[in-house]
Amino acid sequence: DGLTTSEIEALMGGLAFKGDGMIEKVAKLHLELVSLAFACNFNRVATLQHGDGTDQTKYAVPANASLNWPFHHLSHRVQSDSDVGSNSTAETAHAEIDVLRMKTLLHGLDQFKARGLFDKSFIMWTNHVAEGPSHSFKNVPHIIAGDGGGHLKQGAFVDAANTTNNKLFNSLIAAAVKDKTTWTTNFGQGSGSGELSAIVA
Repeated sequence: DGLTTSEIEALMGGLAFKGDGMIEKVAKLHLELVSLAFACNFNRVATLQHGDGTDQTKYAVPANASLNWPFHHLSHRVQSDSDVGSNSTAETAHAEIDVLRMKTLLHGLDQFKARGLFDKSFIMWTNHVAEGPSHSFKNVPHIIAGDGGGHLKQGAFVDAANTTNNKLFNSLIAAAVKDKTTWTTNFGQGSGSGELSAIVA
């Protein structure tokens, strides 16, 4: 119940996300399946990679109508997979694609909400770099929805102030497993240990 089975069946011919713009539909279907699997307690962990490092998807957003560039070139603001440019139209198109991707995430959040999962789990959305031109690993954005059984704070913007990933991961692992087992407080490498207190309830 609640799955768009007709769309799932239509994709069984192997098209997957190869058609431009299809990736958003496929991501929404995956998020629907994940929410169902979690609600049935069929599985407790899922990972969805949305695109890839040199994503060649061409999005039909208004600002890209004149450029017709693939997403990765838009993220670099120039028609290149390595150079960095300053094309303002590409920057606008990238922002429009960000809106599309956030709507896809919202679809997944709505699925979790409809199945009563926000107080039993969490969804983390992130990116592999902070933003396209710099490829920086500092200030990488994260969105965390759901409180993981009451372990995580909600409804707040947090500046982690150069905190290393291990504290974030400790907090998320604790939320994911605390009802079943204990967890380590020094997960991975990096300075410090324990959890990221700014996100712990």
